[in-house]
Amino acid sequence: MKPSLAFPIPHTPEFDVNRIKNISEKYLDISYASEKEHVLDLYLPEKNLNKLYRKKTIISQADNGKPEAILRELCLSLNQTKLFENRIAFKFTYINNVVLSGDTIVLDFTENFEKDMAVLDDKTKKLVLYSFINTLTDAFLIDQVLIRVNGEVPTSLGENIDLTYPLFAN
Repeated sequence: MKPSLAFPIPHTPEFDVNRIKNISEKYLDISYASEKEHVLDLYLPEKNLNKLYRKKTIISQADNGKPEAILRELCLSLNQTKLFENRIAFKFTYINNVVLSGDTIVLDFTENFEKDMAVLDDKTKKLVLYSFINTLTDAFLIDQVLIRVNGEVPTSLGENIDLTYPLFAN
């Protein structure tokens, strides 16, 4: 099956994935990936910070199912939105650990994540947290994500969110 394209691009297993990422999505249907590629759905805040939208991106098949690769791609994409410039730069080093337990992923952040998130209002913090939650639940076909900071219940990641319990995708 050939990808539907607005203009022809050679597609071989050796094709440079970085080149695909640089092509505007309006010209390229990336729902097609070769055997060495995997289409990943990332959930990112819209420009008006009212809700999340789904962005498709391609990662290598070898990285499919690896939480560190998926979270690294999400952090990069959050930074590329430019919604958080001069306030917070998302780093993969914010993540202490990711553990899959039954139908739940435990996502443990560092205290630096909690400190850096303090510059955001509660609504934006909620969108950022749900960027992580929705991306992980979609990528791993699980039901919920439990958020922790250094293994403890976070105290300042959102006044209107009860982080004592796992959160479902929204």
